[in-house]
Amino acid sequence: MSSNQIAAKRTARRTAVALATGAMVLGLAAVPAAAAAVPAPAQIAPAPVRGDVAVRGGATTFSLPAAFAAELKAQGLALAWVDAQGNVRKAAADAAKGMTLGIKSGTVAASGSGQAAGRLAYTDAGFAVVNTRTDESLRITHLAADLGKGEMLASVNGGSQVVIGHFERPTVDSTTVDLGSRVMTVTGSVRLDAAVAQRANEAVGAKIFAADKVAFDTRTFVALDGQADLQQAFGLKEQPAREADSQAAEPGVEAGADVPARR
Repeated sequence: MSSNQIAAKRTARRTAVALATGAMVLGLAAVPAAAAAVPAPAQIAPAPVRGDVAVRGGATTFSLPAAFAAELKAQGLALAWVDAQGNVRKAAADAAKGMTLGIKSGTVAASGSGQAAGRLAYTDAGFAVVNTRTDESLRITHLAADLGKGEMLASVNGGSQVVIGHFERPTVDSTTVDLGSRVMTVTGSVRLDAAVAQRANEAVGAKIFAADKVAFDTRTFVALDGQADLQQAFGLKEQPAREADSQAAEPGVEAGADVPARR
């Protein structure tokens, strides 16, 4: 075989190797491109966050437990209405039936545990504990309920708002919220804060008030925003129709108590 033939064979062999290597390189380079062409898995949308629902009205009836009402009477103490200007108006006809304050604004939300959050602001009026023998009194006005903390706040004798008591946080579920009437109805009790209990005793010259003592049993109805999606906001399921709440006719509503109408 001549030297020219040998050289030609070597050249052909080198060309074949180069072509094979190039094909391999091209194949490997195509792998990332192919992988990139595979669509990414679909993103799962997060669960909707439960939001605040505006309050359009409502009321809370504050009723004295029977035993506590008897204690007050025995010491010459009585409950009286206080108007929005802070003036003591008159003694309640029957405090055991309850004194009702209207809710003027607020929000309600459901926490992850299903308990209520938000805040309710009552009308500026309130009530007073009056010593009928000495005319000494303690005025409780501008009440508000912090649903998230389970605190009842109020202005005491015209001062800034302070915590006057505590209550168990209500639940937001099918037992408390009627989707049809868009009303939330809850019951509970307000237990006195220690500092306010001491202040009340000093104000009316008594020794009847004590820390953690149940001062009021409460029944509250809250009219919720007519446009809000309550099922989504509170995480509720559809409910069968049920009778409308009758709280509006709760006994003990005093003329001038300023209970906002439902909307």
